[in-house]
Amino acid sequence: MHNSPRVILHPLLLAAYPVLFLYGQNLGEVALEGLVIPLTFAFAVLSVSYSLFFLHFREMERTSLMTSLFLVIFFFSGIFAELLSKYAPLLYLGETVIPHQFILVFFSAAFLTLSLSLLSGHKGDLKPITFYFNLLASTLALLNLLTVVPFLLSTSLNGSQSSPTGLHPEAECTGACPDIYYIILDAYPRDDVLRESFGFENGPFIDSLSSRGFYVASDSRSNYANSYQSLSSSLNMDYLDALVDSMKSASMNRYMVYEMIKENKVQGYLESKGYVIINFRSGWGPTDDMGDSDIQLSPFDFRENNEFFVVLLQNTVLAPAIEQVIWDSRRENILYAFDNLGGVADMPESTFTFAHILCPHPPFLFDEDGSLPSSDAGLSLDDLMAGQVSFVNRKVSDAVDEILSKSDEPPVIILQADHGTGLLGSNSVCMLKPSSIYSVNESELEDRMKILNAYLLPGGGSEGLYESISPVNSFRVVFNRYFHENLTLLEDRSFISCDSDTFNFREL
Repeated sequence: MHNSPRVILHPLLLAAYPVLFLYGQNLGEVALEGLVIPLTFAFAVLSVSYSLFFLHFREMERTSLMTSLFLVIFFFSGIFAELLSKYAPLLYLGETVIPHQFILVFFSAAFLTLSLSLLSGHKGDLKPITFYFNLLASTLALLNLLTVVPFLLSTSLNGSQSSPTGLHPEAECTGACPDIYYIILDAYPRDDVLRESFGFENGPFIDSLSSRGFYVASDSRSNYANSYQSLSSSLNMDYLDALVDSMKSASMNRYMVYEMIKENKVQGYLESKGYVIINFRSGWGPTDDMGDSDIQLSPFDFRENNEFFVVLLQNTVLAPAIEQVIWDSRRENILYAFDNLGGVADMPESTFTFAHILCPHPPFLFDEDGSLPSSDAGLSLDDLMAGQVSFVNRKVSDAVDEILSKSDEPPVIILQADHGTGLLGSNSVCMLKPSSIYSVNESELEDRMKILNAYLLPGGGSEGLYESISPVNSFRVVFNRYFHENLTLLEDRSFISCDSDTFNFREL
């Protein structure tokens, strides 16, 4: 009995768990095949650490226990660091502050060294410890499966919405079909929010848009408070009501919402009219791969699952070493979109261009001149926001001017935020009790909904537009004007919900 083989599963389960847990927190955003590279990385870390510890122990059970302890430290150091910075007081050596990251490294090294010493000196039977490690790892895996499996089974739910009443794909354009640019400036706030919350006067930029022929909706609000909800609504010209009843039983299941972004009705309608569909890959799940787009543009050869793998790495001990690489990659992606939008106008075909640009959404990666803000400059949040918005304004103006100068026919350009910049007074209550979102003062949520929303519609100016128009009506106006549609404009409404209870909306 003593020599019977022992089942040791915990290292394998603990290596896979961080990847599967992260997948479970982002259901629908990453295809199953997108797990291949992160899992390969996790098992590579497992193989290397196991081999090194085996050289020391020359025995499987001790090696496995030590490997599992190392994997926990390696993959969850980001969470430990966050908890340490949140709850641990600052420590001083004389007058010098000891960084929390240094403290974490010190205690992690001490813990692993002590564990190595204890396992090396332990003479008793390790079967009970192995049993409990297996039990813990199996329990974690099972809890994760309870989230993932129902999602995979529910992806066959029919959550799609019917086409808006009155839509006629066979309708012809009025004259030449105009190129259409739908440019999402993530978390770009309305000018009154910039002025009142950040002390930044954005009037000159708004005036410059007006001088170029844009209609700027001065009282516009987003329909939803999060990107995935807002974009799935605007790109399908409808509210998400059709999903609410069918998805309440899977409140964190965003699969259908993500699919509504990737396979949206605006794109499908324009494709039926012979438009070439172009997507500037954003680096964020759903808009990084827009379904049947004819052309997907990116500065990188490798894009699939980029953000998912990056988030995984950001929670590991490698985070400090790769942080600069991550931010450089994001900067390059944003610059690429701004610098190449104008090039689309050179194409002879009618084009629909979708560009979801993750700016001025934090982190703050640009100052007014486009350089990385100096961490030594002591800049306030207001300063950082002003610098990044100023940078975006300049790049937007340059891109618009290039589009206009290169276009043979006047194009349609929509500059729009998916949501505002407010930090959501609901965040804390969402963490504790999602239903408490209904008790949050509405004024705390307003900044999140107030957005930049500007339209350049040739041949009719502001016809059909009004100060409070919201994204859900944007393409209803465009299709009515240029494709002889007769779509009814919807009431402009705004909704908010917690990520943990996605379809339990509170209307503001």
